[in-house]
Amino acid sequence: MVARVRKRWSNAAAWSRRVGVFTVPALILAVIGFRIDYIDAVGLFTLLAIVWVAALIAVILALFAFIGIWNNGYVGLRKALVGLFWGLIALAMPAMAGTMMYQYPMLNDISTDVDDPPFFRTAPANRTEMMNVHGAIEPEQAEAQRAAYPDIATRRYDADTARLFAVARYVAGQTDWQVIDEIAPVDDQSPARIEAVARTLIFGFRDDVVIRILSDPVGSRLDIRSASRYGRHDLGTNAKRIREFLTAIDKALVSTPIDYDPAGV
Repeated sequence: MVARVRKRWSNAAAWSRRVGVFTVPALILAVIGFRIDYIDAVGLFTLLAIVWVAALIAVILALFAFIGIWNNGYVGLRKALVGLFWGLIALAMPAMAGTMMYQYPMLNDISTDVDDPPFFRTAPANRTEMMNVHGAIEPEQAEAQRAAYPDIATRRYDADTARLFAVARYVAGQTDWQVIDEIAPVDDQSPARIEAVARTLIFGFRDDVVIRILSDPVGSRLDIRSASRYGRHDLGTNAKRIREFLTAIDKALVSTPIDYDPAGV
């Protein structure tokens, strides 16, 4: 009987290690596969679910083994610790995501102008059935954004639309964004727009970004909209992207001698 119980604790530790050491490499391969477009979003979500369930099993088996090790001193401590370590490493990502879901509102479409947001002209052609559709921003979403991100609003600049377009195009080029559509101003007062695709840092999810530049009594005004293609919650990514872009615009207007000549001179 004692031998059978001892074997049970030892097997739990061994299986915890076997399952645990598999989780992190599998997680890395899944992310790489998605970033290089080897697997699609459905494949990524499926693999993530498998990996995180496996990581949870590794942690549970390790804790189960610890009971026997603590009470009876049976062997297997190192195996259980290895399984617990790798399992917790793999589960750190969903745990962090859960924290951010609590910290930020459930939004996936952020705009400096929530009443009349810039529209996506090219992005809809790249969407599949499982991707989000972004049209008008619903009133409850607009109120949630205003409450969570009161600093994200239309920016006005003492510069004509041609100058602001040149700077915005320069800043977009300094990021890892892929510009997929643009309308340059035909003179110093005409409207302009830039549409691009941005990718998230870790998983490389593609998000859609559109920039609108219009003439204003002060000079010109700029609105930017960033929207996630996947998921109901962006974990604060779109707001962060907009803030970083607007900060870069402010710096470039002061320090970068960039001009756009509508006449092509």
